[in-house]
Amino acid sequence: MTAGGRLAGLSLRYQYMLVFAFFAVAATTISSITLTTLAARREESALHDKSRQYARQLQSQLRPVVEFDDRLTARELFESLAGDRDVDGLGIYDANGVEIAGQGSRPGELRSLQEPLQAGTGHVITLAPVRSREGREGRLFVSVATAAVERQNAHAVWIAFSQAVAIVLAALVLAAHLSRRFARRLMVIADAAAHMASGPGTTVRLDDRARDEIGSLARTFNTMVCELNRLADNHERMVRTERDRLERLVVERTQDLEREREMFRLIAESTRAIPFTLDAVRGFFSYIGVQACTEWDIPEAYWYQPGALDAAFPRPEHDRLRDRIRDCRGGPFEFDARVSRPGRPLLEYRWTGTCEINSSGVVLRGLMQDVTELRRLERELAGAQK
Repeated sequence: MTAGGRLAGLSLRYQYMLVFAFFAVAATTISSITLTTLAARREESALHDKSRQYARQLQSQLRPVVEFDDRLTARELFESLAGDRDVDGLGIYDANGVEIAGQGSRPGELRSLQEPLQAGTGHVITLAPVRSREGREGRLFVSVATAAVERQNAHAVWIAFSQAVAIVLAALVLAAHLSRRFARRLMVIADAAAHMASGPGTTVRLDDRARDEIGSLARTFNTMVCELNRLADNHERMVRTERDRLERLVVERTQDLEREREMFRLIAESTRAIPFTLDAVRGFFSYIGVQACTEWDIPEAYWYQPGALDAAFPRPEHDRLRDRIRDCRGGPFEFDARVSRPGRPLLEYRWTGTCEINSSGVVLRGLMQDVTELRRLERELAGAQK
């Protein structure tokens, strides 16, 4: 996983802290290194200036020393600089590079002013020619120690490092505070959004007085909530209106069906035809006209029980009726069947209607019409014709 992917996997608070800390460390490090380097260069330049200044000061004063090899005067001049602790080496040499006088850290002889002097670390060295009035030449050696400057630079580095650490810690504290504040404000918006998602009609109002980007987001969220609630209210009113309309329509249709059913019942029961609905599989009637209850002398409730067909039309006497019912394969049907009851004359009924085949079985809907008299008249007519 890349660094960007790992960073994206952290929470917004920790991302903000890491980015803030990174830039704080980078800026503090760069500024500290720059300032420390500039300060060290200034101090080193100051030491070079001091060394050259002492060399220029001593050049004119050491002319008699070069002319007469006056070691005593040289020592007195060198002693006058003993109060400056940075000056750790002085020497005056003749034209051959032999030392006339000197003190502190210095070479035993100087061969040439042009040759680079191999000095140890921690020194700033200046070489200058000294010419007497009579023309004799000598060489001046001035060495200034850099130990104090190095200590000062080290102290400055530690101060810069301490300041950098303090700045980074302060930046981290500030980043933690700001990120926690931002994260808390964003979590309030997230919780409000989750609360809104729990269902319509929810009212959430965020504090949108802040003028920053999160405040703008809160104002937009409040506007969205108002609009969603308005749409939800409109939708609820539309649903309620449509539900009321459908309920009224169902009531009206139900009343119409009840009236039509009552009209059908009155028409059917006013004739001798018996309306019925028969479940041929389980052998019971889901509907039967009241005429059947009277003619067969069977209670109405009994017709609606399983096996009512066998009770009203026993199998041994009505095998032909069973065959006709079993032969129904869907669509209209019409057949005649003789019905006999104990102590009553034989009756003939014409069964007409529609046969329906569905997942639950075979259902017959139609009329049972008494054609006993019609068949008798037909037989008499046929006999008379013969």
